[in-house]
Amino acid sequence: NTDATDDVVLLGTHRAILLNGITRWLRGAMEDKERMARANKRMLATLTQHFEDFPVVDVPPENLTPEQELESAVVAGFLAVLGMLPAIRECEYYFRRYPFKDFPISRSDYLRNCCEMLFDRVCQLGDRMKFSLRAVKNQNPNADFDIGKMVKAYEKAFLRVVKLRNQSHHNSRYTDPDVSQLASVELLDIARSLNLNGADDTDNLWPFVLDSKGLYQRSAKKWVARVKAYEQTAEQFVELTAQIILDSCSFLTGLISEEDKERLKIAQRRELAKP
Repeated sequence: NTDATDDVVLLGTHRAILLNGITRWLRGAMEDKERMARANKRMLATLTQHFEDFPVVDVPPENLTPEQELESAVVAGFLAVLGMLPAIRECEYYFRRYPFKDFPISRSDYLRNCCEMLFDRVCQLGDRMKFSLRAVKNQNPNADFDIGKMVKAYEKAFLRVVKLRNQSHHNSRYTDPDVSQLASVELLDIARSLNLNGADDTDNLWPFVLDSKGLYQRSAKKWVARVKAYEQTAEQFVELTAQIILDSCSFLTGLISEEDKERLKIAQRRELAKP
């Protein structure tokens, strides 16, 4: 039990410490008055872009030094990786609720769309992780890690998801026995509602009752469990990405507190103690 608790504590350690370092880095950037003024103008331009009566905001170029550009790419890359965790987690709630009762979107189509969205988001996390690690290599060419191995490990962990995503993108829409069964029941429901061949004929085609709502809920329950499992695996790769950045980017590591440094040492000792 103690080991399991330690693993849970360790899972977010590098991520939390890196975010503390990024926060301090951002505070440092905000102390640059010219850079902060440009950031405020960009925000104002975004907020007012569709207001016709508001004067157009002239946004000056960023004018970052090469070093600042490389550092900014590392920070932006990791934040993009981190942002994919809630994006994956949100899929659970799409599966849980079918919101289109009075619209021409069937439960089978909605279930299919939710599955394809989940596949996309898992693969997007892999793409963002690769982009983030490339930014780290650009900032520190001597960083000691292999991007290719990380990408292969991710694709291996999500092998089925990657295959299904590629298939739905390049070959045909996603389907599985649950989606097919649900679509068939919906077609039968349409036939019954229109009484195409007479009530007796359609009842003979399907002598027992299958409820499309119940079928959807049964399948959604399976996918909710899969989303949670995918999220747990994805968290491990986000944590590993954070660890690589902390090991490779001194401009962030140099900003972490003494308390965070001690947490890192504890995490490293526990990693070394694992069999």
